[in-house]
Amino acid sequence: MKASFKYLLSALLLAAFVMQGLAQSEEVDNTVETETLVKPRLEVGIGRLAFYGDVGSSFSQSNPLLGPVGAHFRLGTPLNEYLDFDAFALYGRLVMNETAGPRHLNFSSRITMMGASLSYNFSHLLKPGSPVAPYVSLGIAGFEFLSKTDLHDSDGNRYHYWSDGTIRNLPESAPNANEAFEIQRNYIYDTDIRKLDADGLGPYPERSWAIPVGAGVTLNLTDQVRLRVGTEMHFTFTNYIDGITEQSIGVRQGNSSNDRFMYTTAALSYDFAVKGKKKKIREHYKGVDFLALELEDEDGDGVPDFKDECPGTPEGVKVDSRGCPIDSDGDGVPDYRDLEPDTPRGAFVDEHGVAISDDTFAMRYYFWIDSLQEYNKLRSRVETESRPATKKTERPRKALYRVKADSDSELSNEMIERFLSIPDVVTREVDGETVYLFGSYEELYKAVERKISLEADGISGLVVVDEDGNILTPDEDVASIEADLRRISRVDEAFEEELSAPTLDVVYRVQIGAFANPLSKDVFTGVPELLVLKGQDGLTRYVSGSFTNIQKAADHKVDLLLQGFEGAFITAYRGGKRISLNEAGAVVSGQDDSTREVASPAFDSKRILFKVQLGAYRDEVPTAVLDQFIELGDINPIRGADGTTRYLYGNFSSYDAAQAARNKVVAAGFPDAFVVGEFSGQVISAQEAMRMLED
Repeated sequence: MKASFKYLLSALLLAAFVMQGLAQSEEVDNTVETETLVKPRLEVGIGRLAFYGDVGSSFSQSNPLLGPVGAHFRLGTPLNEYLDFDAFALYGRLVMNETAGPRHLNFSSRITMMGASLSYNFSHLLKPGSPVAPYVSLGIAGFEFLSKTDLHDSDGNRYHYWSDGTIRNLPESAPNANEAFEIQRNYIYDTDIRKLDADGLGPYPERSWAIPVGAGVTLNLTDQVRLRVGTEMHFTFTNYIDGITEQSIGVRQGNSSNDRFMYTTAALSYDFAVKGKKKKIREHYKGVDFLALELEDEDGDGVPDFKDECPGTPEGVKVDSRGCPIDSDGDGVPDYRDLEPDTPRGAFVDEHGVAISDDTFAMRYYFWIDSLQEYNKLRSRVETESRPATKKTERPRKALYRVKADSDSELSNEMIERFLSIPDVVTREVDGETVYLFGSYEELYKAVERKISLEADGISGLVVVDEDGNILTPDEDVASIEADLRRISRVDEAFEEELSAPTLDVVYRVQIGAFANPLSKDVFTGVPELLVLKGQDGLTRYVSGSFTNIQKAADHKVDLLLQGFEGAFITAYRGGKRISLNEAGAVVSGQDDSTREVASPAFDSKRILFKVQLGAYRDEVPTAVLDQFIELGDINPIRGADGTTRYLYGNFSSYDAAQAARNKVVAAGFPDAFVVGEFSGQVISAQEAMRMLED
């Protein structure tokens, strides 16, 4: 036992040494103060040992689930998301008995082993957060064995196996065999096989190496506790465990193949999260001439960089004491770029330093700064004065200007990608048709600017007024404002570039699904920023959210998954095109990194239920009806947005079961009862629930 404890302690020390090495290997750059994070895992398990060698090779007795009990300890850490390192120690016994002739050999060997292994867990091929994961492992181990055999009973009589199946104290061929009496095996293995030297093998080594090859599954019980069930075949480098080799004599002779054994185990492990101490910053600045750095002048204007407020001045340009180019007339444009260096003080100039005329300035001010201010004042005054004095003055409804896409309600795939590349697109149902709106502006001229800029993205549109959800045509002369803005853009090059610049930023969205049969809005109650896009391919796409950061998109996807939308996945768009997440700069794997439609089920079927609606009441339920509810039981009230409360009976996973329950409640006094569907707490029609299950 002392030797066993010695090997176990050695295994733990080896694991600790490896952990320290792994922690040190994380020091990539010590010029910045960092923090290491090591996650050791301690595992304890028991299992069964089965021997495969010369003894017992002629018949099948090595059931891997019926052998002697062994125990093991592991100490490991993940090297990355799919590869783990482990140091382990194993202790147990190997036993084999030949119960049929002619050899009747038996042995028991104590095994003490320690080693290390690598495990591959297939995590990049599985769904994130999967509770069950398979694994395969490969390792190397050193072990010690001490093999003994059972040759004598408790009284010291040698076993002799007779042809009638009995064990006696004398050989069956002995002259006095008639005096032999029957004895019983005591299964006490007390004879050292190596010391017995029955085959003249001499003092062969009782230490060797083994290659353990394993496979199994891991079940994540909690974030830190795991159950692992698996098996390992240990291919050893010795043929002496059972004491029988190809050199054995007579009927004892075996084969030249090395012995091996199997360990089938169940184990529990616990993951520890250990934060390392902050690393010290190495001195990378020894020998640096800080005086030279202080006097460095990168742009060569005579002002040191640490005092230069305008670094990067072109060569030869005169500068002031701050390192900024001279601006003689103080118009904000330096002399070397000023096409009019003597502009009068206080004059407004363009980007070239040329004074802007009063007419041009007035036009820019009117159309670019606040073109609607006077008009809004006038309209507000007229509407207020036209109201009867006897009525309470109501606050006028707020009108917003938007750009309505000039396209059919059914879009081509190319146009869908263009629309989804623009972050502020919204959809509305107007007179049974889907319209697509861009932007939201309080000032008309900004909406007109947006209309012009959308043309750069290949989207033609009309400026409309969104007044509390009603899409109206503006009273103003939009065409005149647009003509003026285009005229200004021809004069102001920067303004023209701004209007004509296409959208090139990456936009992330979460697509819920694409369906041949459109779904009602009740299914998507609570889904923010829902876009409904009808395609010419016959599919209706449902998309939620608009993000410039993939982490926020991922968080939003998780929220939708928790609401039951199992088919939700992240998409990316840039410059009017659908791109993969890898092209967008994200590091992902699996179906999210693609440009194909969703292939997984769109809804969590467990959240789709059928119920029986007994009635709907805006006010209090009549007492008689309430008594019927109490008598029936299992009533679930759901309050709608319009203030009406529906009273629903039961929870059924199929329409047929709900219909049978409906017949029951009709007989109980609810003749108007009918079957409805429910998805994530929202009431929908039964037909829609069945269609969602089919999808």
